[in-house]
Amino acid sequence: MMNLETKQLIHEQCMEILQQKIDGLSQNIIDMTESMMAEAKSTMGDKYETSRAMIQSEIERIGLQRSEIIRQLQNVQILNPKKVNTTASRGALVYTGQAHYYLGAPIGKIEVDKQPVYVISPQSPIGELILDKHKGDKFQFNGKTMTIQEVI
Repeated sequence: MMNLETKQLIHEQCMEILQQKIDGLSQNIIDMTESMMAEAKSTMGDKYETSRAMIQSEIERIGLQRSEIIRQLQNVQILNPKKVNTTASRGALVYTGQAHYYLGAPIGKIEVDKQPVYVISPQSPIGELILDKHKGDKFQFNGKTMTIQEVI
């Protein structure tokens, strides 16, 4: 499974997932804004102000989530999936014998060519352990010793 073509597929899937999240959150903001406007037309008084404040607060929360995912997407976009990495760094695909890890963004488990791949942030607990390691290096995670078998 470990080759540049697979790494490119993982990279593309990461960008698609992040863009879908951004699009979904953007649509939520639009829907909530429309809801707030509709509420303004139908209700007045304290109930209206409370409802409007709650919706506005939710819009702001979703906006912050959206901004964070945009930042993650930008970080993934600058990675070069055609680059062959010799150390576990941002954009590297790492195989430990137990699992494949792609150091990109905190997306989680995806499937590529019917194989599970964990797309993780270099700042995640396992990402920090893997970072800057080479093929053959060992590290401890959850009480298990893992050996990096391949880095691309």
